[in-house]
Amino acid sequence: MKQLFWTTYVVGSLVFVFAFLLSRAPRPLKDVDYTLDYICWFGAAIMMLICILIARRTWKIRNPFLRRGPINETSALPPRGPLVVTRVAWVEFIYSVLVIVSIAVNP
Repeated sequence: MKQLFWTTYVVGSLVFVFAFLLSRAPRPLKDVDYTLDYICWFGAAIMMLICILIARRTWKIRNPFLRRGPINETSALPPRGPLVVTRVAWVEFIYSVLVIVSIAVNP
């Protein structure tokens, strides 16, 4: 599961960067086709969602923005690396969803 987590995070981040750079390219004013934009942003959002769900299952990260100490000596905190990556994945996921909604509302 850890390999799948890191693979989906890396691929999702690359798709996110590609979609972000694609959105900066100049567009014609008439007959604009947003199919590639939708595919890229949906791909980034789905990859980040998979990454978040794998982190929840593997490391029991429920809320990555709240880092609480262990309740007793036998419980351990999730590793710091996946915790930070899950935070970044949440930010990328929310940004992707907002871009998808903004494209759908105002093409």
